[in-house]
Amino acid sequence: MPLRDGQSALDQIVLRLPDEGIEIKNWTSYRFTQNFQIPTAAWSFTLPPSVAGGSYSSFDDPEPTGASGPGKELLTGMQTGARVEIALNDRVQCTGYIEKITSEVTPNGGTLYTVEGRDILGPVVDACIDPAYKFTSGSTILDCILGVLAPFGIDTVYTTDDLNVSVITGLPKGASGTRQRVKVKIPKRVARADGTIELQYDTKDSTVVIDARRRDLRRITVKQIKPKMGEGVFAFLDRILRRFGLMIWAAADGSGVVVDVPTFDTSSTIHGITHRNGLTDENNVLTGSVVRDVIGQPSLIVGFATGGGQTADKTRNKVIMVNELVAYDYDADLNLKPIDLVQDIKARYKGAKVIPPRAEVIGLEFLGKHRPAPMFIKDDESYDMEQLESFVKRKMAELQQKSLVATYEVAGHTYRNFPWAVNTMVDVFDEVQDVMEPMWCVEKTFKKSRAGGTTTTIKLIRPKTFQIN
Repeated sequence: MPLRDGQSALDQIVLRLPDEGIEIKNWTSYRFTQNFQIPTAAWSFTLPPSVAGGSYSSFDDPEPTGASGPGKELLTGMQTGARVEIALNDRVQCTGYIEKITSEVTPNGGTLYTVEGRDILGPVVDACIDPAYKFTSGSTILDCILGVLAPFGIDTVYTTDDLNVSVITGLPKGASGTRQRVKVKIPKRVARADGTIELQYDTKDSTVVIDARRRDLRRITVKQIKPKMGEGVFAFLDRILRRFGLMIWAAADGSGVVVDVPTFDTSSTIHGITHRNGLTDENNVLTGSVVRDVIGQPSLIVGFATGGGQTADKTRNKVIMVNELVAYDYDADLNLKPIDLVQDIKARYKGAKVIPPRAEVIGLEFLGKHRPAPMFIKDDESYDMEQLESFVKRKMAELQQKSLVATYEVAGHTYRNFPWAVNTMVDVFDEVQDVMEPMWCVEKTFKKSRAGGTTTTIKLIRPKTFQIN
């Protein structure tokens, strides 16, 4: 069967255990999923009995063991906690740790082994932060991130995702940042002579890779930040970053974390979806679905901050963001204007800062649906108007992104030899389901099974509907 446009016959997923010198290429099945909005990438690989019986490849090419049982070297390396690299056609997709191993005896007497794990942020998601930790006023966001992540062996922050996307896809990105050494303060609990506990700070050399196009994390200071009892380490970091319009995710090569925003740059689009009427060689879609959903879309969000128990009309900081998808209508002269409900609420909160509407979002679907569904939210941790604005934008983005979601399954794991990747743009021409515009990849899943073959499922949303900053 000839390959369709964009497909590759060379796609091969390899799982490496670099500390053991083991590389496994043969699988009964696997599944690797990365979602931009989920803290960690997760994976599951099942070895066929022949591989579990010792027929594997290692970096040093040792002799394979017999077929009576798993090779000693393989089982020794395949332990929970072992460091893992997942590569596609020599492009690293994820670095993490084995967290779960399941063995299963087959009817013919063989043994299947399934190994599962997540990327380097897996332990960060599982761990709770010590409630005694605090970062005093004057600490920077960089201090908070690296200080909290230091116990997990993470000591590098990238302020742009460009280098990471280049690692995953092979797309040349050029010089995307300058590497600088920084000293950060690491919180440490110390017992006094009388048995009480005090908090001290050690300094540690770390690295930040700065992109001049992004905000300098060394220059953004925070007020006193204190964890909540039972709060996860990742949840603590996300709580801080969302008020500055930022997100955090793992670098694919395991070298550190990226602290950035979604990238909607169409100038470097390398992937495409083609779904024409009729069976043509241009089509690369195996299955596809498009969901247009207005459920949960607020007509506008009114955000309040640092109220200190005051009533809403006396709260110091107020921000209003109108939902461009559902809260605009045409007047008699066919000019766009907010619906009456929006006008009434704006008049009620005259001191509120109104975020300007985005022209590129107003023109999208669901325009003029007359949805009278206001949302009022309060955030006690936004200490100024800028933080409250970021908080409101993040909330709106989490809701607007659901308005149009396109999911496609394609053969293989690459498009024109470039691996599919999240946080990249995809040119979509789907005349069957009437989606013909650039879209943003929020999730990818690489799959292989005997029944379904080797495929990739990608989930796409409209880029500006997840604009958090």
